Amino acid sequence: MGVFAVATRNKVLDHVTGTATYAAVTPYLALYDGDPTGAGAEIETPTQNGYNRQTITMSAASSGAITNSAAITWGPATAAWGDVTYVAAFDAATGGNLLWYDDVATKTVGSGDSYQIAAGDLDLTLT
Repeated sequence: MGVFAVATRNKVLDHVTGTATYAAVTPYLALYDGDPTGAGAEIETPTQNGYNRQTITMSAASSGAITNSAAITWGPATAAWGDVTYVAAFDAATGGNLLWYDDVATKTVGSGDSYQIAAGDLDLTLT
């Protein structure tokens, strides 16, 4: 389902109430070993061990929901990345602002493995 970061929620509220506008960003998806707003850490430093944040392509929103329209693939890992338990979207390929995050089924990524989210499997919903 996805959880929007506080900064993202504030920007959406400002935008829909006319307080300020929110320009479109290119979202980059990162892999985490835990909650990115808690003790979780990004799996690898970007560009380390075959890891890079990936850009994502989303379908048009419908009924308050949106999903990825293309598969998202990381790797292959050139060294073990460990357990992936969360994904997090940022507005930059490195660093940047957290936009939203979600937990995923735990997958251990070893050397030579890839991590993939199939088209249609990444969902965001505003309720």
